[in-house]
Parts: sequence; structure tokens; C-alpha cells
Amino acid sequence: MISTAKSRPLTFLLTIACTTAIANDVLRAQGIPAGFEETYALATDRAAVVANLIPGTPDFYYYHCRERLDARDFATVRATLATWIKRHGRTERVVEIENRETLLSYDQDQNRTYDFLRKRLGLRFQHERVVPGAPSDLATRLDPALLDPAALTQRALKARSGTVNGFHKRALARLANSELNQWQLHNLLGQLDRPDTANLPALIIRDLDTTDSRGFGSLGIHKRLRLEQLEQCQALRPALLKDRRFVDAYVTRLQPSADDPWQTNPKLREQYLQRLWAFASR
Repeated sequence: MISTAKSRPLTFLLTIACTTAIANDVLRAQGIPAGFEETYALATDRAAVVANLIPGTPDFYYYHCRERLDARDFATVRATLATWIKRHGRTERVVEIENRETLLSYDQDQNRTYDFLRKRLGLRFQHERVVPGAPSDLATRLDPALLDPAALTQRALKARSGTVNGFHKRALARLANSELNQWQLHNLLGQLDRPDTANLPALIIRDLDTTDSRGFGSLGIHKRLRLEQLEQCQALRPALLKDRRFVDAYVTRLQPSADDPWQTNPKLREQYLQRLWAFASR
């Protein structure tokens, strides 16, 4: 009977043997015999070694190309690459073979190798040779017309037709009174957030007169107009007195400031009611 102490080395060796056998079976199931890389590297007839692989598998294509590269049979490698890529896609191994083939075939077609490397590595040689004393045909002066405000404005308006999205908000006030079509003007008014634009009431009335207008109050700037600007709008378009949204905006401007205690001060309250009555009488 074998003792437990003596049986441990035997058990360890049997475990290693079983593990190795299982690993070899897995490799064979994948189409590559165990130790194939060493067999291929040390073989004197590598073509015969490759012939043992299953044709059509990625491993067959890879080692077949490797063997043909060693033989400098670049035409066969290129033809095999096309079939390989069609069946299995451009894998890392495919890229490796493409790199090997292009570099090894340098003596046959140098320009082809250079073009391949430029594309594969993304190389761009855009620097010009500097010849001391040679006359230069490069521009030394910037054309002022390229930076002319009018030219830049027209370029930005054409780039984004029907809008003024090509301008910073700081430029909208100056742009408001330029030659804008109805869609550009509507887009500009929709972006204004302060009523400090020159001739703003006339611009708002022009926009309200278009067929696409949704009426007074449809734009945020309508609710930000000062009282005198509302008066100008009403003078340009008397029908606004019948527009409830315009009336609401006007009445809101008639209210005393938050600092005036008009609700508890009879005189202030009377003044406020008189302003309301004067407006309602119209």
C-alpha cells in the first residue's frame, strides 16, 4: 500500500500530464497542433508544414502568406490577402501581412511602398524647401477687402440663409437696421433680450405685418419694450389697442415701481388709477 506522502508527487505529475493533454486537445480542435509555431520556425520545408493546416482558416492564410513571403512570392501573397480579407475581414494578422509584404517588396516597386507608408502612417510632407536669397511668391500683405465688415456680414448671411445665427449677440443691435429679409429679421428679433436696439418699434411692426407673424407677444422682446416704445408701436399700428396681449404689456408698464407704496398711499394710488383710466379711455 502506497503512503499518502509518497503518493503526492505522483498525483502532481499526473495532474500536469492531464492538463497538458487537455491543452493539446484544445489546440488540435482549433486546427493548430500543439507547438506549431516552433515546428514552423524550425522546419526546413515550411510549405509542407503549412500544408497540414486546414485550408480556408485564418491560421492557414496567415502561415501560407508567411511562407510565401519567405520565398519572395509577393504575387501569391497579394492574391491570398484578397481572399483572406473577403472571408474573414481585415484583422490584425491581415494588417501584419500587408505591412510585411509592402516592406519586403520595396526593391520591386519603391513608389508603391512609399505610397503605402504615407497612407498607413498618415504622413504629410507639406513643408517647402527654404532657399536662401530665392525670391518668394508668397503674399506679404492681407487684402483689406477680406476683413471689410460689409463683406463679412454678407458672407455670414449667405452661409446661414434665413437666419442671423452666424453673428454673435453683441452684433445683433448693429445688424438690426441693415438690409434683412423678413425671415432674417424675425430670427434676429427672436434673439434680442434687451430693448436698446435703435428703431426697435419700427422693426417690430415690420415683423408683425408679415403673413408668418404670430402677433404681438409671440416674441420675448415684445414683453421687454419700454412704455415709450409701446407708444411708438401703437402709433405705427393703431389696431394694437384692440390686441389683448399688447394691452396687457402696456398696463404692466403703467404700474408703479415696487418701491412705491401705492397700495397704502392714497395719492400714489390715485395717480396710478388716473394713468389706467387715461389709457382705457383710448
